[in-house]
Amino acid sequence: GTDLGSASYNFGDLYLSGGVVFGPASGSTVSSETLSSYEEGTWTPEVADAVTGGNQASGGTFSGRYTKIGNRVFCQISLVNIATVGMTATNGIFVSGLPFTASSGSNMYSPATILKSAITSTEGTLVGLVNANTTNMSIHNDVSTVAGATAALVSQISSGGGDIYSSFFYETTA
Repeated sequence: GTDLGSASYNFGDLYLSGGVVFGPASGSTVSSETLSSYEEGTWTPEVADAVTGGNQASGGTFSGRYTKIGNRVFCQISLVNIATVGMTATNGIFVSGLPFTASSGSNMYSPATILKSAITSTEGTLVGLVNANTTNMSIHNDVSTVAGATAALVSQISSGGGDIYSSFFYETTA
């Protein structure tokens, strides 16, 4: 190609019918270096006491934002004043309604720590686990090994005053 130097050029919008490929040209082969999907938006998370079904938090202000680039989904959630009335105190905490179904390889702890207010944790912090082949994340008490992780329980939330804030990512097949 032509070297355009360091000058600034404005070419307007660029529309493509295929993906953007990073790296050397590979003919007509689509590879893992192809950026073929970008999307951003909002979603409404739900707080429940089971992976599917179960009892949902009866009140609070919940919001979520996401950016999907290829098969990676980056999410932010804000769960304010979680009301646990009607939830089972001895059950785990789940955030459901993720914007895309997680891939079968997604069973991984979120790299982000969950910031919390009015929620107790026996290990000091909480972490999220996006569950494979689902649209939910389970909340766990942070421990040094995955095998030792314990589910955070509904009873750890101060009803009507417990907040959870988190940024995390996961892999999707969509």
